[in-house]
Amino acid sequence: MARIGAMGIALVLLLTMMLPTGCAPQEIKPPQVKVSGVYPLQLGAGSVDYEVVFSIYNPNPFMVVLDSLEWNISTTYKTILDEERTAVLARRLLLDDVYIPANTEVKVTSAFAVGLATVIGEVYMELGADALKYLPQSMQKLIKEGQMPPDQAAGMVSVGAIACMFPLWKLIGASRPPINPQLDTYLELSVWEPAESGPPLWTVQGKASFLSDAGPTEVEFQSQWRQAE
Repeated sequence: MARIGAMGIALVLLLTMMLPTGCAPQEIKPPQVKVSGVYPLQLGAGSVDYEVVFSIYNPNPFMVVLDSLEWNISTTYKTILDEERTAVLARRLLLDDVYIPANTEVKVTSAFAVGLATVIGEVYMELGADALKYLPQSMQKLIKEGQMPPDQAAGMVSVGAIACMFPLWKLIGASRPPINPQLDTYLELSVWEPAESGPPLWTVQGKASFLSDAGPTEVEFQSQWRQAE
């Protein structure tokens, strides 16, 4: 009986080792989010469309679900006064679930559009009357001395905003838009022609939320991309 009892105990121990032990759930390792490409879809004079490709890697030995991806994209450009300005061109929020298997990288794409009128409007609202400094000195002098009708002087603020953002518009690959025949020479020779051509250096930053059996986690990220010429 003692021999049988010993064998029984050994069998119980063996089964115990083979069966789940009810250990605490594994701790989730933060997934890695980076940009693997920003590619033009359509480049025009009035708007541009781009696609952003994200690479998301799950370093865990179990599946995670991308629950949300919130991001914005910006680039830096130089104005005609050699100032460095950063423009945030788009903000997006993706809410479709993406299932990422263990130790696997997946690609997630998202498109964004930038309109000329929107960019001009944002610069106009940000700078206000300060946009006048991007006009030729002769125009600034007329406005300062009150030699230009008030309504015309007020309209020059929008022209200054256009002159400020034109280098950005060229940098991101857009075509030069026609603005006003009376201003085309100034905008062409003094603003558009000397501006830097792309590709721009894109900066994408945001946060991604993940769900898994090990619990939720949130990852903040910043990634940069410049397309090879």
